[in-house]
Amino acid sequence: MLSRCSICPHSAPRGFTLMELLVAVAISAVLATLAYPSFADQVRKSRRLDAVQALAQVQGAQERWRARCPCYAGSLTDSAAACPATACAAGQGLGMPQTTTRAGHYALALSDVTPTGYTLVASALPGGPQARDATCATLGLTVRHGTASPWPAACWSR
Repeated sequence: MLSRCSICPHSAPRGFTLMELLVAVAISAVLATLAYPSFADQVRKSRRLDAVQALAQVQGAQERWRARCPCYAGSLTDSAAACPATACAAGQGLGMPQTTTRAGHYALALSDVTPTGYTLVASALPGGPQARDATCATLGLTVRHGTASPWPAACWSR
């Protein structure tokens, strides 16, 4: 039951008018319109962690491989029970997936493999939510002579 003002004997019942409700909805819509792009950007940044984590896992696997063998593994997916005795074979691999395992937003690729280095690339899957990440749709890690260089630097938050 709506109450009347006790001081004002002729006042109408209290409540929201349609105009007040429309103004509140309009203000909420403007705030949501301003906040959504920032929210979507933060979600994309958090999904980058999927790629960074996968690249770090592959890097760790490569370093474990290199500790046992005279070279880095030449493949992500091929698996080998033992490392080559004297030379690196192209079919020797880490037995890892070609997509990120946590959320599957990125495809992983290994290239430029030499006995002293390699390049890892995580590319956003076409049509996936990270494909709209204009500046960081592709993240990479280049290892040469024991030094890892992530790129692009702005996409690797510390």
